[in-house]
Amino acid sequence: MNGHREGKKFIPHNDSKKSTSSKSINQSTTGGDEMKGLPKSFKGYDVMKRKKVTVTKGIHKITMKNGRTALQGTSPLSGNTITHIIG
Repeated sequence: MNGHREGKKFIPHNDSKKSTSSKSINQSTTGGDEMKGLPKSFKGYDVMKRKKVTVTKGIHKITMKNGRTALQGTSPLSGNTITHIIG
């Protein structure tokens, strides 16, 4: 046996059924009506500065790969992206 698995062969999966999008997060770009429902600010945690911050810049709504909706914005302290899951 020599510690090897016998009878098991590597078979790569066929990724042709998946979408060809290279983005891991889909950003909604419809604008207009969707912008009315966005808050002017939200609270989040800045990992780099290790502090809770209130995000007011660059807020937009996204849909993550798993289908959940989230808000993203820019931290006023470090400029990092802050993500807040809303649904």
